[in-house]
Amino acid sequence: MLLMLTDVTDWLREQQIPYFITYGTLLGAVRQGDILPWTQDMDIVVDRAYWTQLQRGLEAAEFFGGRRYLFGVDQWEERVSRVCADWEGFASSIIGGPDNDRFTRPSDFHLDVYASDWWQITDMHLIDCVEPLGVAELSIRGRNFSAPARPRACLEKLYGAEWRVPKQALSGVN
Repeated sequence: MLLMLTDVTDWLREQQIPYFITYGTLLGAVRQGDILPWTQDMDIVVDRAYWTQLQRGLEAAEFFGGRRYLFGVDQWEERVSRVCADWEGFASSIIGGPDNDRFTRPSDFHLDVYASDWWQITDMHLIDCVEPLGVAELSIRGRNFSAPARPRACLEKLYGAEWRVPKQALSGVN
């Protein structure tokens, strides 16, 4: 997962497309400086104005070792998209949409991309803890990633005042 996150965010930086980590990825970075051990996805926010550029550019790029990625908008929520690995030997569980589309395929993990105008950003008033973009960075396993301006405030809004204490309940996301 770190390899995918690094590939995608390095590409975003090269293209000068602003992003920031969020949800469990942000939580792991702040709390442990690592990926949460029980997660199956990474999470970033990218403004939807860049999604076409992201899809075309990311799918055309070939990363070290022949790694490639697919990008698609969620079939139920147009403000959420997903990046999936597309390289030899990558397999395990199924994610995706209708049968026979290019996303209904084996996948161990994925990268969720949320629009900055997604309801959780606007309705939970998260925008006040993420603006301005690009002013903070957090480390995951020694690699720096763009983060919300006030990451602890965001985590408290997302997970409550007890966000510092791991809770492996329900889906085990925090």
